[in-house]
Amino acid sequence: MLTPDFWVAESAKKEWPTLPSEKNPIRVGDFFSGCGGLTLGLVIACAEAKRNINIKIATDVWQDALQVYKDNFASILTDAKVLDLSTTVQAPGSVNLSDAGHSLSMKIGELDIVVAGPPCQGHSDLNNSSRRDDPRNLLYTIPAAFALKNNAKILIIENVPNVVHATGKVVGSALNTLHENGYAVIEVFADIQDFGLPQTRKRHLLIGSKVHTAEELTELTRSSDRRAQDVPLWPIISDLEDELEDPSRLITKRTKISEENKSRIAHLFAKNVYDLPDRLRPACHRDKAHSYVSMYGRLRKDRPSQTITSGFGSMGQGRFVHPTRQRTITAHEAARIQGFPDYFNFDSVKKVTALREMIGNAVPPAVTANLFKALMNKL
Repeated sequence: MLTPDFWVAESAKKEWPTLPSEKNPIRVGDFFSGCGGLTLGLVIACAEAKRNINIKIATDVWQDALQVYKDNFASILTDAKVLDLSTTVQAPGSVNLSDAGHSLSMKIGELDIVVAGPPCQGHSDLNNSSRRDDPRNLLYTIPAAFALKNNAKILIIENVPNVVHATGKVVGSALNTLHENGYAVIEVFADIQDFGLPQTRKRHLLIGSKVHTAEELTELTRSSDRRAQDVPLWPIISDLEDELEDPSRLITKRTKISEENKSRIAHLFAKNVYDLPDRLRPACHRDKAHSYVSMYGRLRKDRPSQTITSGFGSMGQGRFVHPTRQRTITAHEAARIQGFPDYFNFDSVKKVTALREMIGNAVPPAVTANLFKALMNKL
């Protein structure tokens, strides 16, 4: 496993990892790519193993995120498309490509690895309106459809643990179809801490391979269960404690805090506590029993962060007050916690809300960096 010490060292680097020149690079398809967390993990793993990589296709519906992807991976990228992937399969939840899907598949050509982070909002416990039945849940099978058609040797799909309860049983559908077509397939439930980052972020991983047995997959991924203790937050963000705001870089911008929230933060520091008492909370928390202990809370230096979401700039949306400074964490700090080193460029993003959403929704690169480092030996 790439250790917490590895990610601390990697996080402050200004220069990209060096990839060797190679006539036969590892061919990648990244579906629902976002800004590129999964691909970044592959790049880091390939750099560690002295292998080259070629991104044959990256797709997402969000132009801003795809632009960040292009900015960062231009030198190894063949094609990136703003694309509604629901049009590439014959029906919602299908593993059979439509005419449009077949056309895209032919253009991509053969792949070595498919990675994907399908939308997880429809499975989230925070989604009270359409949880489990959200139409986005049915997009899960699409990466499996392309893996099958493009003869990918390895497939990694990342999502939240609740994906297994989705109506349409998309995980089972993808798993069974892959198995029927010669893939060894396993499911892994993991915490991002298990991959070396200081964040409690529970995930579900579907891993399929044509070049490994199920027993080999299980053994190769078992290292993610060997974390002896919590991964501390402080080493990965300590050098940003007093980082100045740079008007030219949105990632350094600090949240403007209301007077009421300034008073709440001051209480946390004056009393040296990490949870805000109910008497200082809004009425919706103060007047009834609640389970929102982390909201309005302060991060601890010696423990991991809670899950980084798009709300990390607001103390009312989670435990996002800085451990030593009376402010919430910046996008720079959130990106570090998510596993994006300083060499990763978010500068094309023009709105702070978009930047926070992009970082919060990203798949931490540590997932594919660790998994692919273990799995690429047979490519």
